[in-house]
Amino acid sequence: ILGALINGFLYRGKKGDTPLQPPETKNKSSDNILSESMAQATLSMLAVGGYICVFNVLIDAAVNLNIISAMTTLVPFAPDAATEALLCGIIEMTRGCALLKYAGLTKPMTYSLAGAIISFGGLSVLFQTITFLGKCKIKTGTVLLQKLTQSIITFILCFALFSIFKI
Repeated sequence: ILGALINGFLYRGKKGDTPLQPPETKNKSSDNILSESMAQATLSMLAVGGYICVFNVLIDAAVNLNIISAMTTLVPFAPDAATEALLCGIIEMTRGCALLKYAGLTKPMTYSLAGAIISFGGLSVLFQTITFLGKCKIKTGTVLLQKLTQSIITFILCFALFSIFKI
């Protein structure tokens, strides 16, 4: 939470900036507003679940084609299991966090990497965000930069706090 607050402070609007405007909505009759809301909520949940499935399938394909294991050699100073967890976390957060427990890292490093992965959310969450915020004209590059900085800030904060309190 502290990482998100610091990141929000870094990217806060300046005086004179025009606030983001929500997308224009059409006036609808109130006759079917509940059923229309339910339909939209269902479609939103399906979109989120769809992204999670697609990105997990991408991870499975990358693992089966040995792409992930080939990429672990790019980080020679880290255990292969930790690099694999981080790479999978960059694609899909839940999978990366689940793999971290098998990486054989110290608790401060494991928790700090988990915090970083969760703060970033993975490409799956990035695509979900773009899907829902695209109508507000927020640029993908801006969202990606903000997610990256929040991830770095969260990692540093978690590692410092876990190291200080010797958990």
